[in-house]
Amino acid sequence: MIFKIEVFHLKENDFHEWLLNIDKRDIKQARDCVSRARRIERAASEYFQIEIDLDDEYMKDNCETIFGILSADKVKRADKSINLPMNDKGLTSLKSTLKKYVRFCRENLG
Repeated sequence: MIFKIEVFHLKENDFHEWLLNIDKRDIKQARDCVSRARRIERAASEYFQIEIDLDDEYMKDNCETIFGILSADKVKRADKSINLPMNDKGLTSLKSTLKKYVRFCRENLG
């Protein structure tokens, strides 16, 4: 059974504004980064087959569990229907986004 989730919990608007104003990204980069964060949340939800909220994951373990599934080894063993890149460049991009989200949370959630 494939678990699909379409509810997003990450603070999209706040994260977008943080990317623009604090991380100094242009609007396209900020939109892309927010989109990748949604992709991470959705893929993690499908991977664990439970609803994943990046904010909760930050509070639990600074998103270390999520970083764990963004490894080439884990992706190769994951269900192919989960929307995770199979190449290193794609995984690096998702990890970079997750690092930015962790930094955003650290600065805004404590």
